[in-house]
Amino acid sequence: MKTTWLQSVGFENLGAIEPWLRRRGHKLSRIALCNGEKVPDTHSFDCLIVMGGAMVPTDDSQYPWLFDVLNLLRATVSSGRPIFGICLGAQLLGHAFGGRIEKSEQPEFGWHTVRRSPVNQSHELLRGMPAAFTTFQWHRDTVTVPAAGVTLASSDAC
Repeated sequence: MKTTWLQSVGFENLGAIEPWLRRRGHKLSRIALCNGEKVPDTHSFDCLIVMGGAMVPTDDSQYPWLFDVLNLLRATVSSGRPIFGICLGAQLLGHAFGGRIEKSEQPEFGWHTVRRSPVNQSHELLRGMPAAFTTFQWHRDTVTVPAAGVTLASSDAC
């Protein structure tokens, strides 16, 4: 499977996701939006990962490529290809389909517990995941889940 990942800031990478994908035979390609590279065509990959960054989806005047990413996300969903959004990537995915970007009442910086949604405990994407786990968080903003979206997990603040 060819997996393309979008890099919004130079210091962010796939971390532990990369060896996991490589062990499963994925061919990885990176698009460094932070270096001026253009978003890919939806037919150039099988799976898309959109990583995080300090910007928010509505910062398109400062980061004009955000508009192109939103269009790419819509086209990728329409084509039936999977998308995994992390941090900004998740916000962009929600925003692309009608979710509102909002300031979190309680920003999360550091290690926080995330819990699987009681409604979706048996969802296939959560298979093998514990009911609660600790992850590193770094965000002030959140996105409301679009009407067609499903909440799989959340923290106390987000």
